[in-house]
Amino acid sequence: TGVLGFPTADEVPVAGGFVSTFQGGSIFWSPSTGGRSVRGDVLSAYVRQGGPAGTLGFPVADPSAQPGGIVSTFEHGSIVWSARTGARVLDATFSAAYDARGGVTGSLGFPTTDVFPTGGGGRGLHTEGGNLYWSPASPAADVSGSLYQFFAQQGYEYGPLGYPMGDAEQVPGGLRQQFQGGRVYSSALGTFSVTGGLGEAFARSGGAEGPLGLPGTPARTTAARGGGWYQHFQGGSIYWTPSAGGHALRGAVLSAWAASGYEYGPLGFPTGEPVALSGGGFTAFQGGAVYWSTGNGAHVLNGAFYDEWARRGYETGQLGYPTSDVYPVASGSRMDFEGGHVLRRTDGTVVTTVR
Repeated sequence: TGVLGFPTADEVPVAGGFVSTFQGGSIFWSPSTGGRSVRGDVLSAYVRQGGPAGTLGFPVADPSAQPGGIVSTFEHGSIVWSARTGARVLDATFSAAYDARGGVTGSLGFPTTDVFPTGGGGRGLHTEGGNLYWSPASPAADVSGSLYQFFAQQGYEYGPLGYPMGDAEQVPGGLRQQFQGGRVYSSALGTFSVTGGLGEAFARSGGAEGPLGLPGTPARTTAARGGGWYQHFQGGSIYWTPSAGGHALRGAVLSAWAASGYEYGPLGFPTGEPVALSGGGFTAFQGGAVYWSTGNGAHVLNGAFYDEWARRGYETGQLGYPTSDVYPVASGSRMDFEGGHVLRRTDGTVVTTVR
């Protein structure tokens, strides 16, 4: 009168144990696991995997009723069943990862596939609420929602991101997930990866928790001065070239550089990180620098104006910090400083006036 009903065959030895078959299922016994029942679609999936002689081994518990389904646990994995998803086989690695995320009552819900092979000797598992991926070089990790959509658009594990290295984590204003090929950020601004030299510069600047905040665009190429990459963030931008690497620009320095023509202007690409000085600071570029100081703002220094100012001691010399950009005058062009000004005449001669 139980769920198994009457026996339908004699006990049969299998893989160091025995199996007894009944109208409503089977009981599998081994010295280390005892006798455990397996029924219905779970039994069918178990038999397809080779039963006790297959990858799962013997069952270690009777079927466990779960909200909306059943879980049967084996020596080397589990089978999870629901009416809407069927019986799905999880090996030991994925069974442990699935259970660690709450199993059927967690964020993943029921599995919708068996474990399947992926690139580079890895494996994957799709579920109602996410997607687990594992490889010999990466732990089992869940990729879900907008992060999974981006991962798919990039070519899954075959693309530049490779495998996930951990689950997504909260950052101010969004989510971050580490992959073998870089990090992916998702927020109200969109979902974007930050990789390579741009990613290294972003990390030096404090990442999403730093002044740059979250990425707001994908990385893009630029053809200026032999080519490079750039990416915009909430609080600034990062520019990268093969020769100078990646460097962050923000605030008044970024605005002054932008006004001069970005990387296509006379300054070219940044070549260093911001440097703090007494009362101000600077960022170096291929063709000069942008200096800023309290009360004077940020100004571009390059060419003859930079050379003359440097010759006179930079910001600690007679001229002090710049107080203007270069502007045209009747006799040529001029730049003002705290302690005077530099005039570049139309014939190329430079005249400095110190107050």
